[in-house]
Amino acid sequence: MGLLGDLRGLAQLVGIGEVAKLVGEAAVEAVTGKPIANERKELAPHDRAYAEKQYQLAMVTNERKQAMTLLLDAAQLGHMDAQYQLGVQHQCNFDEGSNVWIAANWYRRAAEQGHAMAQFALAGMYHCGEGVNHDNKQAVKWYLRAAQQGLVEAQSSLAHMYVKGFGVNKDLAQATFWYQKAAAQGDSNALDSLSRLR
Repeated sequence: MGLLGDLRGLAQLVGIGEVAKLVGEAAVEAVTGKPIANERKELAPHDRAYAEKQYQLAMVTNERKQAMTLLLDAAQLGHMDAQYQLGVQHQCNFDEGSNVWIAANWYRRAAEQGHAMAQFALAGMYHCGEGVNHDNKQAVKWYLRAAQQGLVEAQSSLAHMYVKGFGVNKDLAQATFWYQKAAAQGDSNALDSLSRLR
């Protein structure tokens, strides 16, 4: 049946809200096909300071479980760097607590706040169908947001999407534009790709 089927079955038993609590909004998107909006709230200054402190502590601790707890505290308060780091931990560390569905959820939260690396990571997950439904239009959307912030990896990836017509119409002029942006930042692969387009 696979993970998606298991999640659908679980949603029927306990409700979609409980599934979201267990594995994050990305799982709900996979089950329903609809994204869940990131709830934004204005934090009091002491909450922002607390979130920053938790994040800084997480970055210097050597104990992974403690770091994850500290990151979670900060991320739940809306700290976008902590949200991004939780996404990385859940995507890249293959242990019992890691899950690509949860990674996509945390990337999305940080991406919606403008975190360029989270936008890039979320775009890649959409492009590969990892932790979210495969959706090249969403991939292009998030690559574009990160590329507009000057993230060289996103600029090259967006150019590639235009070359291949993934999620957009093939457009060599747009591909050239984004490869040039990346090449100007020293991306040798973008430079190679540009020479092949000419």
